[in-house]
Amino acid sequence: MVFDRFCLPVNNLGGSKDFNLQEPGTYYFTLASQKSGCDSLVQLNLDFSTSTEDLPSPILSTQLFPNPTRSNRTQLSIQTKKKTSIEIHLLDYTGKQLWAEGRTILLRETTIPIELPEVSGIYWVYLQTDSGEEQYFRVVNL
Repeated sequence: MVFDRFCLPVNNLGGSKDFNLQEPGTYYFTLASQKSGCDSLVQLNLDFSTSTEDLPSPILSTQLFPNPTRSNRTQLSIQTKKKTSIEIHLLDYTGKQLWAEGRTILLRETTIPIELPEVSGIYWVYLQTDSGEEQYFRVVNL
C-alpha cells in the first residue's frame, strides 16, 4: 500500500495524525513545512502484528497435578516449542506471594515440583514467560 503525495505537516508529527495502517508493507509520506508545502519524502518500512493472536506462544501445553492435593505438593508440567525463560509464583488466596522461582525451559516437557503450605486452602500458581504470556492455575490443598 502506498500513500502517493500525501502531505503531512511537520508540526503535526508526534502522534497528532492518525493513520489506519492495516497491512504490513512500505508506506510513503511526504512531509510538509508550513512555508514551502510538500517538500520532503520519508519512507517508513512497517512490519507489525495486528493483534496479540498473531504472536506465537512459546508454550504448547501446561498442566498442574495433582489438583486437589492432600500431600501439600503439586507439580507444574510445561511443554514448550522453544527455549523459554519463565517465572513461577505461588500466591495465597489474598494474592500474597509465598514463593517464586525463575527457570529456563528447553525444547521438551519439564515438570516442576511445587511445595504448598501445610495449611489447607486455595492457592494460585502464576506462570509468566519471557514473551509476556501469563497463565494462572488454582490449586486446592486439602
